[in-house]
Amino acid sequence: MTFIQRSELKIATDYCINVIGREGVNIYKSNFEMTQPATNNMGLPYDYSSVMHYGRYAFSNAPGKATIVPKPDPSVPIGQRYGLSALDLQKINRLYQCDVCSSLLFDPSGYLNSGYAQSANQNRSQCVWLIRIPTNKVFLQFQSFDPSPGCISDSVKVYDGAGKMSPLLINTTCGMKKLPPVMSSGNLMFVEFLSGGASTFTASYQTVACGGMQTKLNGTVTSPGYPTKYLPSTDCIWSIVAPSGNRVQLNFISFALESSRNCVYDYLSISDSSRSGTSVSDKYCGAKNMPPLVSSGNWVLLKFHSDIVRRWMETNDLGTDYTLFFTTERI
Repeated sequence: MTFIQRSELKIATDYCINVIGREGVNIYKSNFEMTQPATNNMGLPYDYSSVMHYGRYAFSNAPGKATIVPKPDPSVPIGQRYGLSALDLQKINRLYQCDVCSSLLFDPSGYLNSGYAQSANQNRSQCVWLIRIPTNKVFLQFQSFDPSPGCISDSVKVYDGAGKMSPLLINTTCGMKKLPPVMSSGNLMFVEFLSGGASTFTASYQTVACGGMQTKLNGTVTSPGYPTKYLPSTDCIWSIVAPSGNRVQLNFISFALESSRNCVYDYLSISDSSRSGTSVSDKYCGAKNMPPLVSSGNWVLLKFHSDIVRRWMETNDLGTDYTLFFTTERI
């Protein structure tokens, strides 16, 4: 078991926080006294987000009266209990001299870059990232994957949870240049990168409240709230990933979204390994009979967006929804 001393907070009371004593607030000052000798912070910056940091109202017997106020910015959150922070992990690794290539990402959105991880030690063959967002689901999209020359074992594995015991979402190896986008079922995602050489990849992640990931051979995707009308200000993402060597076919049963020039209001964008999903030709809107669409590779990404105005929903009698049935077939 690893222990992190709470006295880290004490060494910074003169620099990073104010400890407040005022009328109606009875604080236990001994909990905030400077320790002797001073705690070793392992050369790292002060960590407001440490799981061991006292909360804003610690030891106060007056409800709503803060005893600790961060400075220079008093709005900085303190006292989180979701788990170890990124600096907590760095401190543990430095304290026990662990040669670990690992990162904890807890912002609602961010980036992963294997090149950054490898810069610390070029001989490293394994790096891991734990993405832990506050709520909803994690959507991970790869911008690049460049295996090393003569690659035989480079891979990226993504797990639906906090570690390697969680269900495996994807396991990609040297032969894939365009990696499929993936989505977790909850607020945790674990990414493992294995390389025997100079392989690199870059990816970005974001928080998603609506959508999911489909890995079955066939299934159905519908607009949010179907069969009722979808709501304004809604964004959903669906990732459909077929087994390697297969492709995905989309067959639309119904399609009726608000119509606009270049589909700037409500739309469904469709992308795969050859289509970005951001061009006008990749966005669909209006009420129409959609033709079947077939992917160029083994995955398809669907992004639905509705804007803030209900201009078309109030008068349209055709319904506002979409329903599609997807199948996979061997290439």
